[in-house]
This record gives sequence, C-alpha cells and structure tokens, in this order.
Amino acid sequence: MIKFLFRKGTLQIALVSFLVVSGIEATAFQEELSSPRASVKYLKKYTSADSADYGMASKLISGKDIFLARKRRQYIQDIREALDASRFRWILDSISDNPNYKAADGSSTYVIVADISLARQGDQWLISKQTINNLPDLLKGLGVISENENNQNEDDGSKGVFGKKNETSSTSASKPKTKDLPEVKLDLSNPRSLVIGFTKYTSKEDWRPDVAQQVIYYKFLPHKEERIERIEQLKRFLDGKGVLINVADVPNDPDYVDTLHMNAHEYVITPRFAELYLQKIGDQWYLSEETTKKIPELFERAFPFGSDRLLQYLPSDQTKYLGLMLWQYLAILSLVIFGFLFNKVLSWGTHYVITRILFRVGKKKVATSYIRPVVRPLSLLVVLAIVNMFLPILQLPLEVSHYLGLAISASLPFFGTLAAYKVVDIVALYFEKLALKTESTLDDQLVPLFRKIAKTFVIVIGAVFVLANLNIKLVPLLATLSIGGLAFALAAQDTIKNFFGSLMIFVDKPFQVGQWISAEGIDGTVEEVGLRSTRIRTFSNSLIYVPNGKLADATIDNHGLRAYRRFSTQLAVTYDTPPELIEVFVEGLRRIVLEHPNTWKDNFNIYLNDLNSHSLDIKFYIFFELPTWAEELKARHEIIMSILKLAHTLGVNFAFPTQTLHIQDLPGQLSLAPTYPKVVNARKEMEKFFEKEAPKQPDSNKV
Repeated sequence: MIKFLFRKGTLQIALVSFLVVSGIEATAFQEELSSPRASVKYLKKYTSADSADYGMASKLISGKDIFLARKRRQYIQDIREALDASRFRWILDSISDNPNYKAADGSSTYVIVADISLARQGDQWLISKQTINNLPDLLKGLGVISENENNQNEDDGSKGVFGKKNETSSTSASKPKTKDLPEVKLDLSNPRSLVIGFTKYTSKEDWRPDVAQQVIYYKFLPHKEERIERIEQLKRFLDGKGVLINVADVPNDPDYVDTLHMNAHEYVITPRFAELYLQKIGDQWYLSEETTKKIPELFERAFPFGSDRLLQYLPSDQTKYLGLMLWQYLAILSLVIFGFLFNKVLSWGTHYVITRILFRVGKKKVATSYIRPVVRPLSLLVVLAIVNMFLPILQLPLEVSHYLGLAISASLPFFGTLAAYKVVDIVALYFEKLALKTESTLDDQLVPLFRKIAKTFVIVIGAVFVLANLNIKLVPLLATLSIGGLAFALAAQDTIKNFFGSLMIFVDKPFQVGQWISAEGIDGTVEEVGLRSTRIRTFSNSLIYVPNGKLADATIDNHGLRAYRRFSTQLAVTYDTPPELIEVFVEGLRRIVLEHPNTWKDNFNIYLNDLNSHSLDIKFYIFFELPTWAEELKARHEIIMSILKLAHTLGVNFAFPTQTLHIQDLPGQLSLAPTYPKVVNARKEMEKFFEKEAPKQPDSNKV
C-alpha cells in the first residue's frame, strides 16, 4: 500500500512537472509569435541554412489550415524558397512590432512580400490562408519549379507538397530545382533601382531581356516568354519616341508616394506618357498593371501599320559619320523633301477646294480673306504628324530623337493653335452678319468682345498644350505664379478694375454701340466696348478711349435712349407786327408741327412767350420721334424751313437787336413827341376792350 501510494505520488509529481514545463514552453512560443516582427524573426531563425528546423518553423502555419505536420513543414520550406527568390532582405527593424497592427484596409494582415503575408489568429501572427492558397502560383512566377508538381503523392513521405524531397533531418536545408532561373536578380526595392536595372539590361552592351523581364510582376503575365516580349516592345517604344530618363530624378525611397495621384505608391516614368508608371506591390516595385497591358498599344502607336518590320531590312553595321549612318542621312533628306512637297500640295489643294465651294455658296469674302491663314498651319500640322509617325524608324541616337521628338510634339499644338486663332475670325464674321439682321445693338457690342475672349482662350489653351509637350511641369509653374499673384494683382489693379468695369457695362447696359452719350466731359457716339476700354467717336471725328473702370463709375447721359428728341427755340418778331398777324402766325406754326411726320403730336407748346427789349418772343417747344441724331438734324431742317416760308408768306418780320434814335423837335417839322389820351377816355376804351375780348358765357337755360 505504501509502495502504491509512493508510485502514485511520483506519477502526480511527474504529471505536474510536465504540465508546468509545457505551459512555460507554450507561453514562450506564444510570445515569439506575438507580432509581425516576432513571427518573421522566428521564421528566419528556424529556416536559415545553418540552423534549419522546419518542424519548429511549421508552427507558423495553423493546424486548421493544414492538418498534417509533414505538409506544414513542406509549405514552410516553399515559403522560405519564395522569400529567397524574391530577394527578401530580412531587415527586421522595418517590420512592425505592434501586436495590434492594422493594414491600410483595416484588416489584421501584414504583407512580408507580394503574395506572402501574416494574419493574426488569436494572439499569434501566423502564415495567412491566402498565402497558402497562392503559394504554387507564386513559385511558378518566380521560376521555382518543383519536380513532379502535377503528380503529387500525399502518401509518399519522401516528397514535399510541390514534389520536393522531404528532409531526412530537420537540421538540413534543401534547395529547390529550378528551370530557366535568371542568373541575375534585379533590385526592385525602390523606383531608382528598378530603372537602373531595366536600363542596364536593355542596353546594347548588356542586352538581357530575360533579366529585365523581372520588372513585370509575374501575376500580370504568368509566362516568362510574354514578359520578355513586352520588355522588347517597351524598349523599342522608348527608343523610338526618344524617351530620356534621368536616373538622378527617379526617387530611391522604397516607400515613395506620388502626392499628385491619390497618394498612392506610384511613380510616373516620364510626363510625356502618363500611362508609363511604376507601382509598389508588397515591398517590391514593378511596372504597373496598366502599363503592362498598354505596352502593345504604345508599341503600335510608335510603329503604326507594322512599320517595325522595316527595321529588319535596314543595315545596322554601317560606318557612322557624326553619329549617323549613310542610310539615315538619306532617309532624313527624303523625309524633308517629302514634307516640303506634301505641304505645298496639301495647302494648295485644300485652299482650292474650299474656296471653290465658298464661291459657289456666295461667301467670297471668307474665301479670299480668311481661308488661306487657316489652311497653312493646318497643312503644316498634318505634315509634322506624318513625320512624327516615321521618326522612330530612323533609329536616331537617343538624345537626338528625344529633342527632335520634343520639338515636333510642341509644334503640333502650336500650329493647331494658329489655325484655331484664325478660325475665331471666321466665326466672329458669321456672328457679325447675324447681328446685322437684328434691331438690337447689344449683339453688335458682344461680337467684338466674343472675338477677343475666344482668341485669348485659344492662346491660353494652346500654351498649356505646348508647355505640357515640352515636359514642363505646370503645377510648380502655377505655384510660382500664385506666389507672385499678390504683386501682380497690385500692379494690375487698374487693368482688373477696367475688366470688371466692362462686365458691369454689359450687365447694366447703360449704353450700346452706336448710341450718343455724354460722360465726364466726353460727348460722342459709342463705336466699341472692349475688355479694358470703350471707344467713342466724337463729333469732331476724333477717337477717344475711355477706361471701362472710369466709365462704369461716371454719370452717363445716354442721348441714344431718348424716346423723343426735344427742339426748343425762341422766334423773335418785330414790335410793329400787328397782334392779329401774330395770332395767325402762331396758328400756322402749330399746323406745321401737326403736319410733320416725325413730331410728337400730343406734346408741343407754341405761344407768344416774352416781351424782349427788341422783339416779341414766341416760344417754339416741340419733340421729334426719331432714333438717331442725323435724322433729328434733318427734321429740324424741315421744320425751320417751313417756319421761314410761313413768315415770308404772312409778312412777318423777325427782329434782331437794334437801337432807334428819335429826335422829337426839328425846325420846320412836326414834333415827334407822343400824345396820350386823357385818363378818363383811356378807362372807357379799356372797358370796351374787355367787353369785346371777354369769352361768351354759356346760356344756363339751355340744356
């Protein structure tokens, strides 16, 4: 009994000791996988060649993902081989040590390299399920081919999951067999290293497209032969278009972010072709998927209609003179002659056809004055486009092709801008004819403004395209302009004021073209309203330019907006004119107004108005219903002539300032001294006058 108890106690002590030790080991293991850095460190420790223990390393794979321990060991071996093939640098300090690490999308996933990642499971960071599923394709893309990959035997313990031999000892590392494995591994850790590697192994001295193909991510093109073909097409395109890449301008930051494009890990290789850019996948940089897909399209753009086939018939080993072979000189000369002749023929033919059509439809002015200035730049535009098409076939030196391509690229929008600038005149001419058919003068005023704004718009847009084709970055240029914007605004405040003054004139419409206005001592007819100033023709036929800012603030008397034009004058007749004759004369004046076709019949006043020192004054106050000043002058002439004829017919004399000297007494003559009636008699005569002149009262007895 004592012996049994002793054995039982010993067993309990051993069991407790085993549990304590196991707990300590489990806690230690859990701590080793508590963060992404700890898990990567654990993977490096137990898969290194000098201390490989894939049994321990297989703990990085959850038993829920792979049940058999043997398969977990084989997967760990393959993951290590994939990391080595991807040239993973094992820089632990760059890996997050945060147990609660979150990716950009909010998931608990940490990407080691492309397609190899860790995922948090409980308190541990283990190999993700997605990595396990993608591992076969990853090995193929990296050129790591396992034996009998498609004929795996899960019961054969001597082979790995992808046909690799299983290790007889957990302390020895194996190397997978490879097929067509590149001898050189490119450094793809940052954009500059990628560009350097691509440039080196696509040069004539180190032509290795099998090495340069590494810049294309294997998932974009699974087959290596396709990647090599794309690299060759990309190289021909870059050389044909003269794309120079300054390696010093390419960033060497592994985490470079393009702040101009959605803050993504991307880098545009050349501003001339925005579709050529790099992107970061995992911790490696590759040609973007869009670039990879568009390489054939870009190649077709550089060599249209299969013109690249001509390259195989052109000699490449001739003696060079000043950097060019003899056939290149001949080709350049032929291209220049062809361009000159084609430009002449195209310009003459287009001008002839268009002018004949316009003559038939009655547009002679457009045909003779406006077509040739449009056709000339357009023909040059077509010729340059054709030259640019054949330029890659010449295989010029890269620098020559680069600067020549820049010149042609800038010339295309330049000549296009010239043509559009001239087309604006044709459009404005059409609008002018439409404006002449309307009664309003507002459209006459808007046509010159439209011409100026349209031409300014064409120049600005053309300048933007020219600068963009010269690879001049517009964003820094605009930033520079914004810095100097304050100084510019202060210097140009009068110009800006005049511009807004012109806008206020068009909004308020205080006058229109052709109207007679008076403002700030200026009197004349408006001829044109521009962006800065208004042109006024004075009555002395001089031309005055008034700033719109000043004109917008001035008090404007618009004579052109008058519904009626007033004519007011005094008709002075002599004192010896009988009153009865004056009455007849005034009646005649009123009939003149009523019978004239352009007078306002409802509002005129003609009366004996004043007794002047030398005349009897008749007020003549009428209005003309006429739109222009010239017509008003004509109507005045007609009215005045009618007045003179009436006065001559009636015998009415017009008075003028005179002085009369009376000598009352001369010897032998009657005295000229006036005699006056007695006051009593005068009063009687006055009563008779008023009785005679008094209006008749209506009879109250009559209904």
